[in-house]
Amino acid sequence: MKTRYEYNAAGDLTAVITPDGNRSETQYDAWGKAVSTTQGGLTRSMEYDAAGRVISLTNENGSHSDFSYDALDRLVQQGGFDGRTQRYHYDLTGKTHAE
Repeated sequence: MKTRYEYNAAGDLTAVITPDGNRSETQYDAWGKAVSTTQGGLTRSMEYDAAGRVISLTNENGSHSDFSYDALDRLVQQGGFDGRTQRYHYDLTGKTHAE
C-alpha cells in the first residue's frame, strides 16, 4: 500500500493517509489559508489577520500562542503556549534581537 493524498477543488492538500492507516487532515478558509489540522484525533487551529498573517495558534490541548506584527510585517511579539511572552526588536539592517 502507498501513501494517499487527497485534495479539494482548489487544489489544496486536505488529507494524507499513510500505509498504516494514519490520517491527517487540513481544513482551509475561503482564501485558501489552513485553519486547522487534525492528526491522530488531535486538532490544531490557526487564525489570521486581514493581512493574512498568523495571529493565533491553538494546540490540541487548547493552549494558545498569539503573534503581533509591526507596520513592516515583522514579528514583534509572540505569546507562547506556556504563557511566556517573547518580544523582538529590529536594528536598522533588519536583524532581529529577541528580549
